[in-house]
Amino acid sequence: MRKKEVILLITLAIGLSFGAADVVDMDEANIENVDESNDSENEDEPICGSEDVQEVSINTLVEENTLTVEGVYCAESGGHAIQEENVDIGQETVNIDLDIEGPGEGEMATTVITPVPYEVTETLDNGTYDVEVSVSVNGEEMSEASEEVTIEASEKGRFERFRSWLSSLFSF
Repeated sequence: MRKKEVILLITLAIGLSFGAADVVDMDEANIENVDESNDSENEDEPICGSEDVQEVSINTLVEENTLTVEGVYCAESGGHAIQEENVDIGQETVNIDLDIEGPGEGEMATTVITPVPYEVTETLDNGTYDVEVSVSVNGEEMSEASEEVTIEASEKGRFERFRSWLSSLFSF
């Protein structure tokens, strides 16, 4: 054999050995499709919880005479943010107006559904209130949600608060 033929055979052998490393018997590999298993898990958990796109959720929490209202507005794209929160407390109502600004015409935004969270805390007198949340996006009213809450804070004087504090020191 000539030198050229030997080099050609060596080059061919090296090429085949590297190529053989890439060949895998799929029956022996036991490989799972990772993308499919992750997709099925994510389908169960929507991005905005149970809210549909362009809807707002409302959750209320009452502690003593403090009302906390929180939730999420489910925007149809990225680039949305709360610009102004207006809270109007009436005799039997709490109105929360959320002004959300989204991307303007010609501005770039992601096309991913985006949650816009909000939280408002107010101190109220005893009573039953109708809590209403309304959302406007770029000046256009988009969604509303409401819930009724009852505030029943106990009126404790200084002596009763001192007695409660003192009894808490000695309770086991």
